[in-house]
Amino acid sequence: MAEPKTTTRTRILDGALELFATSGLLNTSVDQIARTVGVRKANIFYYFPTRDDLAVAALERVEAITLRQLSETEDPVALLFGDEVGVSHDMCCWLRIMAQTPFLTDGLQARAQESMVTVHKLLAPRLGADAAWGVLTAAMGLGSLPDNQSRLNARTWHISAQK
Repeated sequence: MAEPKTTTRTRILDGALELFATSGLLNTSVDQIARTVGVRKANIFYYFPTRDDLAVAALERVEAITLRQLSETEDPVALLFGDEVGVSHDMCCWLRIMAQTPFLTDGLQARAQESMVTVHKLLAPRLGADAAWGVLTAAMGLGSLPDNQSRLNARTWHISAQK
């Protein structure tokens, strides 16, 4: 029996997110996603007519998870910069997409900017508007760091620079 559409779509989205989190949106091709998921490129384009459609779906999924995680934590700065346990996979993916915003297509860039504003609105009442922008900007710059120790070092530097 054929696999339900939602399962294939979800597998494609999961595979894309995995690659976006490790390689970034700009460095991930549809061919790589197809190989990772084990589907043909035509299947990807059936569910996501353009690469941007796939990227927007990925962005919306990780944005929702990021918003939930940030709203549930007492220390959003620690969550964004990582702690002993590290940054969640979804948040890392969101940060990588945000860091690449200037290089995205216009439609995807606009959606990424909306996402940044949405997260800022969540953080501003807790951190102050300027501090929220500073934290998000610094965290985006760390989105491509390879390991948690580098993130911890950068977080320590950022916090001490704020004092």
